[in-house]
Formats: sequence, structure tokens, C-alpha cells
Amino acid sequence: MQQRLVVDIETRYYEDLASFGSNIEALITMGEVDWKRYHYNDFINSFPTVEMKFVAIYLAASVLFLSENLCISMLSKKIFPIVEKIRDSSDIFFVVMQGEDINVVDSGFVFTRIIRRITGLVENKYYKSLDQIFEMTSLGRTVEIILVDDIMATGDQFNDMFTRPRRNQLGEEFTIGQMVERGLLKIRYYPILCTEAALERYDQYDQYISPCIILDHTYNILNNIDAYFPQWLCDQIDILSTVQAMCELKSIPSYGIAGHGGLGLAISFFHSTPDSTLPLLWQKDDNGISLLERF
Repeated sequence: MQQRLVVDIETRYYEDLASFGSNIEALITMGEVDWKRYHYNDFINSFPTVEMKFVAIYLAASVLFLSENLCISMLSKKIFPIVEKIRDSSDIFFVVMQGEDINVVDSGFVFTRIIRRITGLVENKYYKSLDQIFEMTSLGRTVEIILVDDIMATGDQFNDMFTRPRRNQLGEEFTIGQMVERGLLKIRYYPILCTEAALERYDQYDQYISPCIILDHTYNILNNIDAYFPQWLCDQIDILSTVQAMCELKSIPSYGIAGHGGLGLAISFFHSTPDSTLPLLWQKDDNGISLLERF
């Protein structure tokens, strides 16, 4: 009986692989050229057992890929209604969303460049850091800043921006949150994606955040196995244990099997893959093989 079961799985594997490959090739033909970066055959075939290959197929098929055109379309719906207001005001500016260290390949820079391209707003509407904005507010001027980014995953980056102590030119300590409370600063944050987990964790920031799409908890693959893997496969193998074994095989310890924040996403953008996506999908193995790319 066991031998017959293995043969059935192997037969089904080749059928499902062919179907998945046909879907990907169709996307490439339709113009989703970014999918060419998805070396799905190499990724699937890098696993030694049929069970692992099956899990790899369904993980790859679960990826939500956001092309540049799609991101532009969603951002345009958010930004275009207020473009003229931004253009006419001397107190509204775009500021790059970033961590403590400035890195021009960060997503904040990528999406700010996109905004510059699609809006045609002049150079002085954009600032690389908040320090330049602070100079304006130090004069008692109220300034509104607009931030754009790819994903608000855990919400930690936004919270850090809001609460991290800073010092002005006089050496006085302050936070952005305090500036908002004093009426010196207004904030609008437009991430392409935002997780429901982040909004629940930092619900005090709801008034500042306007995501294009909210990812609810069902996007956590490892917490919703039945939604992403067929029942017949779940009946025959332990999906979670197989994912764990695949991570051990690929020596992926950095964020745990669920990725940063334990979010268990399968999200990728045209420019990079967030670390909240399953590391199994983007972290390269010893042979340099991965499904997705992270920069």
C-alpha cells in the first residue's frame, strides 16, 4: 500500500509541475516579464524528495507578485487626487521612508522615485531625510510630509520613526510623535501593502496610514495550510514539518521559517522581496538557488 501511495504522489507531482509551469509561462507571454526572474524549475528541483518538491510547487504558486505597473496604478489612485494640492502648497513634501541608515536602494527611495516620475512635481518637493524637514519646523512652521513604501509588514519601522529620540540644532531631544502632538508636523503614509497584524499592533497610528491593500491574517501561509495546499496532500504529509525540513536542508536560520515578525507571507515586488516573506522562498542556498530575489 505504501509503495502504491508513493507512485501516486510522483505521478501527481509531474502533472502539477506541468500545470504550474504552464501558468508561469502564460504570465511571461502576457507581459509579466518580471516572472522571468522566478527560476521555479531550479528551485523545485533543488529539493531531494517528491514530498518536498510538492511543497515547493504550492509555495511557489502561492506567491503574490506585484509588478511595477501594478504598484504605479495603485499609488496613482492614492496620490493623484491630492497632486494639485501638493503642487500649490509650500508646506507639503515627500520624504523617503527609511530606517536609521540611509540606503538609496531601500524601497522608500524606489517608490519616491516612482512618485517623482508619475507626478512631475518639482525637485524641491522631495527630501531624503527628515532632518531637512526639522529645520523648517524649528521656525514654528507646520509641515505635512507624505511617505510612500512597498509594505508595512510588522509596523516596527513606522513606530521607530514616530518614537525614536532625536536632537535638534540646539541639542534638545524630541520625537516625531511629539511634533505631531504640538501641531508642527502632519503625516500621511501610503504603503502599497499593509498587514492586518501591523494595524492591530499599532492601532494608535490608524489616522496616518492609508494602505492600497490590507493583507489579512489569511496571508500567513503557515497558519493557513489548508488554504494553500490541496487536501489530498495535507492528508498524506505533514506540510509544516516538511517546510521545516526544507529550511534545515537549505540552512535557513536567519528569520525562522516564517520570516521577519513571524508573518509567513509569500509576497514579492518587482524591485525586491520583503524579509517577512518565507525565507525559504528568497534566501539563496549553498548553490545560489532561490525562487525570489531580495536586495
